[in-house]
Amino acid sequence: MSRTFLIPFVTLFLFKVFLAAVFPVFGDEAYYVYWGSHPAGGYYDLPPMIGWWLVPLLHVSHHPLLIRVWNLLAPLLISFGIFEWLLKARGRDSAGLTALLFFALPLPFLTVISFPDVPLLFFGFFSALLFHSGVMGQRRFFSAAIAMSGALFGAAFLSKYFAAFLLPAFAIWAWPRARHRAGAIFSFFAGSAPFLFQHYLWNERHCRANAVFNLVTRQQAFEGTFVETTAFLLLHLLLVSFTVLPFLRRSKVKRGASAEDGLRSFLFLLWVVPVLVFLGTALLGRGQGLHWLLYLTPFFVSWSSFFLSPMRLRRAFLSSAFLSALLATALCISFLMPERVLYPKLRNRYPFEFGIITGAREFIAQLKGEVSGAAAVFFESYALASLIHFEFGRYRGEDPFPNFGVVSSASRFGRVFDFEMDWRALQGKTVSIVKTGGAEIAKYSPYFQSVSEKRSFFRGAEYSVLTGVGFDSRKFWQERVLPELEQFYPRNFVGVCKLKEVYHAD
Repeated sequence: MSRTFLIPFVTLFLFKVFLAAVFPVFGDEAYYVYWGSHPAGGYYDLPPMIGWWLVPLLHVSHHPLLIRVWNLLAPLLISFGIFEWLLKARGRDSAGLTALLFFALPLPFLTVISFPDVPLLFFGFFSALLFHSGVMGQRRFFSAAIAMSGALFGAAFLSKYFAAFLLPAFAIWAWPRARHRAGAIFSFFAGSAPFLFQHYLWNERHCRANAVFNLVTRQQAFEGTFVETTAFLLLHLLLVSFTVLPFLRRSKVKRGASAEDGLRSFLFLLWVVPVLVFLGTALLGRGQGLHWLLYLTPFFVSWSSFFLSPMRLRRAFLSSAFLSALLATALCISFLMPERVLYPKLRNRYPFEFGIITGAREFIAQLKGEVSGAAAVFFESYALASLIHFEFGRYRGEDPFPNFGVVSSASRFGRVFDFEMDWRALQGKTVSIVKTGGAEIAKYSPYFQSVSEKRSFFRGAEYSVLTGVGFDSRKFWQERVLPELEQFYPRNFVGVCKLKEVYHAD
């Protein structure tokens, strides 16, 4: 790649490094850091790749910049992959500008925090790239490139199940083109099988936790209307293409296998098939998140390049870079001046959480004295539990590290804490419960010999610390934890495992 393209790349990359260094760690991100701090074959809700993704980084440091290194490198490497993929079909200028355009789009540019869609984006893209190369270059039954594509697909699937939506695109495109169809299928399966088998085996040994969460729990808690979901899809299209569509016009590209090798149709299928699947789920009334479609962005941008001249690609890149820089600057101002920007807007919804995010060291110093001597600290929000667990680990000094857990219905989104907690060991111990607002002593007093409450304020937000002595963990598990399990684990799932063994309770 020439200096003409490298200079903008380096400039944008350094800006992203700055954002990764100054952005605080958020609740969900802290939750995945907890995964990486407790390496395991799997975790309760989503597939495990984001936790594995963070393990080597957390062995070095818990600094926000370091735990976001892979998030900084993934879009950069994908951009270079786009350049190499399009070089033959579109030429050096168009390939370089398309890579720049992807790197500057708002969704990829702002992926500086750690969340599962980033490894999905990375592994999904390179799986597709190698699959295209393997099918077009297949000479014999077994293809090493297709097998590697299968392995990367397996890694993408272990990032998020949405990777499966790429399979129909692979099949539709490859069926008329593969020289050895059976060989392509075998090669792909040989590469992906170890990942899929490991995931299946872990789930069979752990109550099919991922299947329950994604097929039952999440569907009960994350419903939406067709209009809402369609709006998400349109917003995604707007964010990835509003800088492209104004310039979209068929460019003068020679038709034929030598010009594109079926690449244009493959890229279109990789984008449109998953979008149609998401649209189909909208008809079923299932809600969606905007970030769910992040992994489709490089395919859409690469496909669009076949209809954009270099001049139009350059204009699209400049407009995208301007929008991303504007959004990033607004976010930086928000976190650098939270009292003026964040708190007035979020005072009624997230004042406590944003107070912790922007003043973690100060809050942990205050909290340490309030939970001193507790064997476990519980929260009624998994995001809050994850965030304080992360910050407590950074700023607790020499103080002992208590167990962290989640109580109430919020535990269904943070049950990985339960896998690490031995409820039997808490019998008769002192336990603290941290809650925004009042602690509702009557709600928890039946499970302790004595209960006291301390109300405190942090940056204008009220929270309570309920300290209970003589915790009856057996009674609490039977009356408060087990009903949640039975609600979100239907009987047909409960039958395949012994929940009491998994949750360390008799």
